[in-house]
Amino acid sequence: MKIAVITCVNNEEEYAQALSYIDRLHVPDGYELDVIAVREAPSMAAGYQMAMEHTDARYKIYMHQDTFIINREFLQLSLIHISEPT
Repeated sequence: MKIAVITCVNNEEEYAQALSYIDRLHVPDGYELDVIAVREAPSMAAGYQMAMEHTDARYKIYMHQDTFIINREFLQLSLIHISEPT
């Protein structure tokens, strides 16, 4: 199963720093991580929509280029919360 991290990028320095945190994430067994950067989108919403339509990932994380995920277990914790009954 696939998890996509989708980011609209217009500042390469900020994105490089965000990507360094993404690269450190622990990917749970049975999952693969698809990191998608959208550049030159007419708007953030349009960029996210384009990426959403071009990935087959079951789970999608939409994040701003200056967001830094510091918890290496973020993906696992997110999957736990998604699967919990409400």
